[in-house]
Amino acid sequence: MPTLNRNVIHGVKILIPDEQLQHKFNNFANSVLIEIELLKKYNNDLSQARDLFLPRILNGSIAA
Repeated sequence: MPTLNRNVIHGVKILIPDEQLQHKFNNFANSVLIEIELLKKYNNDLSQARDLFLPRILNGSIAA
């Protein structure tokens, strides 16, 4: 943005929530991030199981 400069940025008002709301958001965001990491682990575990069993199922050494 060619017209964006320091004076424009300094004129922008930013709302800062109180500490209680920041704490609530932090707790919520942390629980979401923990869930994301857990789901990534599950996804990785399932991918490994797929890679292990799919060739065996396709060649008939394990019945589907």
